[in-house]
Amino acid sequence: MYDISIVLPTIRTHLLEDLYESIVKSCPRHSFELICVGPFDIPDKLMKKDNVKYIKDYGCPSRAIQIAFINTTGKLVHTLVDDCFYYPDVLSETIDLFNEECGNRNILGMKFFESPEHYQAVKEGTTTDQAPEQRNTSHPIGYWYAGPSYGNLKGVNPNWGSACLFIAQTDLVKEFGGWDCKFEYNNHATHDLLFRLQKHDSKFYITEYDVFVANWYEGTTVDHSPIHYGQLTHDVPLFNQMWINPNNRRKIQLDNYKNSPDVWKRRFKDQLPKTYNEMMDDIK
Repeated sequence: MYDISIVLPTIRTHLLEDLYESIVKSCPRHSFELICVGPFDIPDKLMKKDNVKYIKDYGCPSRAIQIAFINTTGKLVHTLVDDCFYYPDVLSETIDLFNEECGNRNILGMKFFESPEHYQAVKEGTTTDQAPEQRNTSHPIGYWYAGPSYGNLKGVNPNWGSACLFIAQTDLVKEFGGWDCKFEYNNHATHDLLFRLQKHDSKFYITEYDVFVANWYEGTTVDHSPIHYGQLTHDVPLFNQMWINPNNRRKIQLDNYKNSPDVWKRRFKDQLPKTYNEMMDDIK
């Protein structure tokens, strides 16, 4: 059994080799597996790794993360995005923090910094950020909690944590059924999962430091349009409907991804591209 399973819905396969190498350097004292789910084959170099799995799927991101999660074998599970880069040693530091402080039924949210410039600097090794106190996020503390985004929903405690990238016990997340694939994108599916856990007594902790740095695509730029409109027109209304008065919302079925279309029409309309570049050519 691995110490931690990292679940990764992905379309930006050209970023994955660098991402994997950053995980290796960030997690020197713990074993990990990386489970990639998405429409495009990952690089051959990664396919040959014993601790990397790839599952092809053209479904929406929440379906991808649920499929990845079902295939985990690690004691802990950690959610990830494909346009990020870890700081050296910090994932092992964070696993130690979870094991020492959080307990079996709690959640450790992971702060991160969103900046295309800083993302590139960390990848190129030109940043001086090293110690945890030098990796303080630019987001205000409220960014990691429910209040600012969901304070108007009676079913949501504003003090609940809402960090989309987190560490938890795999068995705990399985107990609650993982991600609800009624949502198209992972933000609201993850908030729904975190709120179900906290509604039933899990406690939320948050790192005092950034674990990694992420890129950021605004609005409909680059490949982000389906995510933007999926959240705006579908996920937000669905989430509000669920959590205005959630009653006993708790566990969902692990295989709920089977009710989600196997092709995400919002991204893939009339054809199924075989590579990221082909997809981007179709957009143009």
